[in-house]
Amino acid sequence: MAGNLLNGRSGRNIRIQKMPLPKINQRPFWLAPANYYVLMAAISIGLFFVVWGYLNSIEEDAAYIPAGITASFLLALAVLFRELVLQRYYQNRFLAQKRLDYNLKNLVHQTQKRTEKNKLSIEKNNTIIKEIETKSKAAQVLGRHSEVHFEIFEMCNAYLEYSLKELETINVVSPRLSSIRKGREKIQKFHKFHLLNWSSIESQNRIKEAKINVAINEKLENAQRALSVLFSALEFYPDEQQLVESTEAVKEFIISIKVSHWVEQAERAAFKENYKRAINHYRDALFFLARENERTHEHEKVAEQINAEIEKLREISRKKLINLE
Repeated sequence: MAGNLLNGRSGRNIRIQKMPLPKINQRPFWLAPANYYVLMAAISIGLFFVVWGYLNSIEEDAAYIPAGITASFLLALAVLFRELVLQRYYQNRFLAQKRLDYNLKNLVHQTQKRTEKNKLSIEKNNTIIKEIETKSKAAQVLGRHSEVHFEIFEMCNAYLEYSLKELETINVVSPRLSSIRKGREKIQKFHKFHLLNWSSIESQNRIKEAKINVAINEKLENAQRALSVLFSALEFYPDEQQLVESTEAVKEFIISIKVSHWVEQAERAAFKENYKRAINHYRDALFFLARENERTHEHEKVAEQINAEIEKLREISRKKLINLE
């Protein structure tokens, strides 16, 4: 039902202003037959006198005959041109104009119909809010299912985007204005509540999986997924203390995974008396500790322990070298 009410989760609703439609069957400019023939007759008469005057000036006998033939030929040619060429051109233009008028009329009517259909009415607004409230109560009963919280968060997010578009175009005297504003205030609380619950449950589940995993790649993959979940929530609420603290905790956990891995590798190498490799692995562990700009008491304590192990291995290496000599 939510999918029908929120027609498209992006909330993109186009508001088209009413515009005057072009007149249907508006004919393109065209001279009436009588006007056309009068014009061409006048041009033919003018041509007759021009030709006749020219032939008289060169003392041509019976100058009016070729002048009359020329004028008559022009008039006949004008009649044929109108009937065979201009008439067809006019009909094509007229049909094209009719098709354009029809398409424009249908386009505007369809757009206006879609706009009315997508309009967030008071009744539609109340129905959406009621549906979200009902699902929110059910999600609180289900408790630890992150997917349910995420579904409601998406519904809230779609409504907030949808209603924001409506507020950009709604008339200030419209009764919908107050209804939509109140709805946004209520849904904003659900939006935050379910996003925080989803991010908390989902990130904790990922961290639990990371702790169970044996392979370091799987540990890091699950820890990174937990971090991505928290980053997604921070995009909406960057100042939320719960999210900030959880993000820092997961970052710390990722560092501990990497440091523990290299420390373990160093201990194995030391057990095999490969002290040079063990020192290199301890240095790798120090490198991951130093990558974080923040220097915490815990980091400094771990770094001191690793440096102490490095010095111990160097001392063992020196003694072993002396014994060999």
